[in-house]
Amino acid sequence: MQLEFGRELDFFKGKGAIPKKGPVLQTKETIGYMVTVGNTDLALFTYGTPEHPVAVSQKHNGKTDIYWHSGYGEQNFDPKLFGKPESVKIEESKP
Repeated sequence: MQLEFGRELDFFKGKGAIPKKGPVLQTKETIGYMVTVGNTDLALFTYGTPEHPVAVSQKHNGKTDIYWHSGYGEQNFDPKLFGKPESVKIEESKP
C-alpha cells in the first residue's frame, strides 16, 4: 500500500485524509486521519507541532491491528550500523 514508517503523514495526506480531533492516546491529545484503500480501513493518530505519529491502525477482514510508536525523532547517521561485523571474513570465490 506504500505506507511506510517515517512517512505515515505524507501517505495519509496524499490519499486525501482530512484531519479531525482524535482520542487521547498515551496521554496525548491527537489528530486523526482516516482513509480506505481497497477493502482496508486505515487510521493515523498524531500529536504535537510538528505532528508525530502515536499509532496507525489497520482494519481488514474483520481484524484490527494497531501499531504503536513508542518514540519518534531523527537520529544522526551512524555508518557503523551498516558496516561488516568484525567477525565476518569475506573471500573471493574461485570458479
